[in-house]
Amino acid sequence: MAKTGTGKTLGFGIPILEHIDVDSDDPRPRAPAVAPTRELAGRVAADLERAGKRLGIKVLTVYGGRAYEPQIEALKKGVHVVVGTPGRLIDSAQQKHLDLSATKTVVLDEADEMLDLGFLPDVEKIMAMTSPARHTMLFSATMPGAIVAPGPSLHDAADPHPRDERGRRGRQPHRQGDRAVRLPRTRWTRSRWSRGSCRPRAVA
Repeated sequence: MAKTGTGKTLGFGIPILEHIDVDSDDPRPRAPAVAPTRELAGRVAADLERAGKRLGIKVLTVYGGRAYEPQIEALKKGVHVVVGTPGRLIDSAQQKHLDLSATKTVVLDEADEMLDLGFLPDVEKIMAMTSPARHTMLFSATMPGAIVAPGPSLHDAADPHPRDERGRRGRQPHRQGDRAVRLPRTRWTRSRWSRGSCRPRAVA
């Protein structure tokens, strides 16, 4: 969760763009981003287009209220990322213009607003069209009050450096056997970790 204008789009956009193979001949999109409104879909697509321009990333915006033919033509030629509203994404898929079976990542932007507007059934339909091996990311600028209310107590419970009665942070006792390791910055680090016999308790 982060306020509007703090960079959520690039927060999920850059990792997605870095993992797209622009040399692939497969025309199917690798990452659909679902937004509740056409205005938000347009802003997200514009940010992703700017971020992926030098990489040769093709981004398509799909939503109602605009000509259908250019969107269909772009899907036939192939795009890497498709950003759209739930209804138009479903329509495109049901008409066999949009194939989400090669999806690696699904982004639900302003997820809470989509649920508030009653898009849950549509979101479930879209998710069912994607690969079971996908990653799913949800982003929001707001959070319902019922969830925010217990936030401080939950934060305190999870804080590794709790404050004392004067508000000063203490230090968590060092546990015997703990150690810090600097890892190489490669995309394969995480997968190698997962196959190892010694997995870290925390990653920074």
